[in-house]
Amino acid sequence: MKIKTSSIIQAAIFYTCSVVISEATLGNPDFPINVWRFEMIPTWQWSVPVHIAGFIWLFFCNRLFYDQNIRIPIFISILFFLACETANWSIFHFFVYEPYPVGEAYPLGVAGSFWLIILLYSVLCTVTSMLLRTSGMFNKNRFE
Repeated sequence: MKIKTSSIIQAAIFYTCSVVISEATLGNPDFPINVWRFEMIPTWQWSVPVHIAGFIWLFFCNRLFYDQNIRIPIFISILFFLACETANWSIFHFFVYEPYPVGEAYPLGVAGSFWLIILLYSVLCTVTSMLLRTSGMFNKNRFE
């Protein structure tokens, strides 16, 4: 089995760029369309550990279920991010799901922002899993 390390590197680069772009745009209070903003801690103190753990989790799930349909690791990975976002929303409150300044008209509301973030994570998990599956570490490259 020949492992295509370039596929793993491409997945990591895509994942990293997606996270950085999201934090710099939708997570930036100075960006015109703002969905969340950090209040209690700097962005990197939550974002970096969670996203590194998320990539490791994606890699682990795709490796563990290498001979299964790709939907399984995608779904399990989305659950990881759903748990992290739920923990922030209900326990930690490191960031809030609304624009800055508070009180501006906001069509999505807090719940809408939360679910938009979960949708973004769904896309991130799907594309990253597909990129990981193109390496030789994940057996049959089953996309069906």
